[in-house]
Amino acid sequence: MNRAQNFFKHADRDRDDVLDFNPEVTAFCLFDCADMYQKLTGRNLREAAIFLVWFGLKYPDLLVPGPFANMFEDFRGAAGGTLDKRFFRSMIALPYQIPNTD
Repeated sequence: MNRAQNFFKHADRDRDDVLDFNPEVTAFCLFDCADMYQKLTGRNLREAAIFLVWFGLKYPDLLVPGPFANMFEDFRGAAGGTLDKRFFRSMIALPYQIPNTD
């Protein structure tokens, strides 16, 4: 987790070092941030909720079977089975679609 931090911190001493960046990891970090925000504050941000929907649709194999995973199947049906930008824009434009969010 600290590889990038150490890379930039010591860049002046090890000019030949290379940092491999995996952009796929960003989604998992954002997932953790959205989850932790909700746990720490007891509130949900609409943007975080929309991101969590995207995450669940993108990585359905990571969801534990049960009611939570079933909810994403409902979203997948509403999205037409794709990660279409229009679907997510409509979620942002119509906040009542995601209840209990700030």
